Amino acid sequence: MGSWFRAGAWKSAVARVVFVSVAWWALCDGDPKSFTFGLPVVLTVSVVSFLLSPPQGYGWRLTEVIRFAGFFLAGSVHGGFDVARRALAPSLPISPVFVRYRMRLPEGAPQTVFRITLSLMPGTLNADVLGEELVVHSLVDKGAGIHHELEKLEWRVSRLFGLGIPPPEPEPVHA
Repeated sequence: MGSWFRAGAWKSAVARVVFVSVAWWALCDGDPKSFTFGLPVVLTVSVVSFLLSPPQGYGWRLTEVIRFAGFFLAGSVHGGFDVARRALAPSLPISPVFVRYRMRLPEGAPQTVFRITLSLMPGTLNADVLGEELVVHSLVDKGAGIHHELEKLEWRVSRLFGLGIPPPEPEPVHA
């Protein structure tokens, strides 16, 4: 357990406790009466989480967390509308495809956040992980465009964790 006391790991530990607390609060509809039972649950889940996956010392900054939260919220709304639109308008194109994408993010929290956030991209889903490769299911075959979207998402997650992955090249414009 000593490994999670290294420099910067406290930020990861605090973020995890905050996430578990917010999740509990959301599950209980913000009912203050749930606090009596919720506090021991949040503490237990947090401790077990630390034991199973010790917090890492990533150098995230509050400004990047806020920026990513805005992106996450906008992506959730956009993804929800896109899927609803496709369900209500069967004439919209659907051409499912599986794509392999080689992740540059390190294992642990960065890859987990990347894979979870991937589901925000309209019509995409993390189907499998094969070592450093991610298998992505997309409802619409966007060709190379899907790789560019994944690179942009990976770059955003990289910024969130202070990892310094370079931004993707601009997508070529087709005339």
